[in-house]
Amino acid sequence: MKTHELGMATPYIEDIAAGAKTVEGRLDCGKFRSFEPGDIVRVREDLYEDGVEVGTIPGRLIIGITAIEMFASFREMLETAGYQRAIPRANSLEEALAEYDRYYPPVSVAKFGVRAIYFHLITESLRQVGEPAE
Repeated sequence: MKTHELGMATPYIEDIAAGAKTVEGRLDCGKFRSFEPGDIVRVREDLYEDGVEVGTIPGRLIIGITAIEMFASFREMLETAGYQRAIPRANSLEEALAEYDRYYPPVSVAKFGVRAIYFHLITESLRQVGEPAE
């Protein structure tokens, strides 16, 4: 079992804390290739204003990885895992796919493939947004 760190924006943190988001999709490259079932991930909350990162809250959530699946595309991942589990605020598969398209160009998806990281919430930090980090 390994421990990793991952950053996410506030809406995704809220969705995980509410139990709505249980799948994280990422390219199968970099640190994500080392994620395995049984590993623990400390999720920091990345705070944005007008699209610019203005701060972080470390250790906002702790999640446990339950499974990993590989896919050729985010569309395939969202169809298989269920787009609502990855992007709970999306109203359709196409809307969820558009969210991934904002971050990952098709050439990168074709080169690396997609890793679906299934997880469960272990704990939520008592520290709230706006409260200073220790």
